Amino acid sequence: MKRATACWAIAGLLVSLCTVFVLRYGTTHGPAVLVDAQSVAEAADQVMACAASGDYGALEELLYGAPHLGEAPQKDGSAQGLIWNAYLDSIEYSFGSCYAVDSNMALDVCVTCLDISSVTDSLQEIAPELMAKKAAQITDEKEVYDEAHNYREDFLAEVMAESAVQALGNQTQTMEQTFTLQLVRSDGTWQVVPTEDFLRFLSGFVSG
Repeated sequence: MKRATACWAIAGLLVSLCTVFVLRYGTTHGPAVLVDAQSVAEAADQVMACAASGDYGALEELLYGAPHLGEAPQKDGSAQGLIWNAYLDSIEYSFGSCYAVDSNMALDVCVTCLDISSVTDSLQEIAPELMAKKAAQITDEKEVYDEAHNYREDFLAEVMAESAVQALGNQTQTMEQTFTLQLVRSDGTWQVVPTEDFLRFLSGFVSG
């Protein structure tokens, strides 16, 4: 009987010690969040892959609140389309580990991509010279100028597209950006919050 009493006393002591440890850990480390880190990482990767493909329609469904992102530039041969799709093709990314932020989760993502600003700077240098050269080669001014003697929109579009091709063919620069993906649990799935940093990624990190 004494042996049983001693065993229960030891067990009670161990439980008390465990309780004290848990309480002290909670006060020094904050609340623990039990989540499936793999499901968080998979949700983040799905969003990043969708963004890199330029499919904003599908991406809207993966973001918290299903925001309207508008239309991405199309592969139509325009200067804007050429530069944008070169940016999408250049995107590479890697994730850090998941960590808790209040009741939500977060992942740091490092993106390596085309520096669009360097391409547009190069384009601005190429376009004026190319425009003057092409205008001098065309004998019929109506193919270059409109009735107000301004450059025709189709002529300008052609020049800008050719300038973009040349700019992209030059030694283009890449850049590295790191930002945080914030994820919340909604309707049984993890969704990425469209923060300002994430929207900058969607705009090619172009300021202004």
